[in-house]
Amino acid sequence: MANPTAWACAVPPLTRTTTPTVPSPAATPPARAERRLAVGAALGILSGVVALGMAHLVAGVLDGASSPVLAVGAVVVDVTPEWLKSFAIRTFGTADKLVLLGGIGVVLALAAVLLGIASVRRPILAISGLLGFALIGALAAVTRPSNGPMAAVPSLAGGMAGIGAYILLRRAAGLPPVGGREVREAEEPLPAPRGYDRRRFIWTAVAAAGLALAADRVGEWFVRRADASDSRAAVRVPDAIDPATPVGEGADLGVAGLDPFITPNDRFYRVDTALFVPSVSAEGWSLEVHGMVEEPLSLTACRWRTSSPRRDPFRAPTSS
Repeated sequence: MANPTAWACAVPPLTRTTTPTVPSPAATPPARAERRLAVGAALGILSGVVALGMAHLVAGVLDGASSPVLAVGAVVVDVTPEWLKSFAIRTFGTADKLVLLGGIGVVLALAAVLLGIASVRRPILAISGLLGFALIGALAAVTRPSNGPMAAVPSLAGGMAGIGAYILLRRAAGLPPVGGREVREAEEPLPAPRGYDRRRFIWTAVAAAGLALAADRVGEWFVRRADASDSRAAVRVPDAIDPATPVGEGADLGVAGLDPFITPNDRFYRVDTALFVPSVSAEGWSLEVHGMVEEPLSLTACRWRTSSPRRDPFRAPTSS
């Protein structure tokens, strides 16, 4: 018969267990860090697009060539080695300018995200970044050969608009105001404190994005309004008085990969380094012939169309 005492001793003593307290996900450091990254990235991107949209609007009113993105892109083209330009043209063809502008956009987006995240604790970083990019755009615009001092206005106006948008978005996010004390790493880094209203921040963000889009579209409308395509399309080149004979049948050699003797109009495309083509109407166009000539000459479009004689440029010269 088993000993009852030994049986009782074999049973482990009852212990009191307590359920560990799990902190709220919103209070854990990873959650705070994720909120900080999301809010900071939103602050940087939205402030940047507002700055670019307003700059494009002002540039459309003044001069499309003074747009900061186009001005900086033109400077990049100027300092790019010739072999790299040729490689871009061969690789991307007529899309080389879109690739360049897209690359500039990616760099700006990355800089905006990084500055926005860092500015959650130190807002001076975002304001300094916006001012720095505005000054870079202004300097690039005023140094273009066809621009003057007024070309700096779009970049500076965009920078001021971006700073204003950043301050409003920061206030909507419930962050400490600009000019207040900086949040140290050891302190509670709450990007969304008790006064944070997610709905208010979302509506403010939507309003900022809408403002940037509207400014960009209106600026594009101003640029297109100054386009001289209709004026140039209305020009009718008069027929040559001394036309050339038709091209013979043997002019095209029929070699694979060799272009035809005459290139059709629909196969012509523009390959150059100009990001913004000046819009010159036919009424305002003129050709100045000066320098080491006996008699300087100024030809307007009207005078050129009515001048004579006109020979076909493809006709070989004949000896008199």
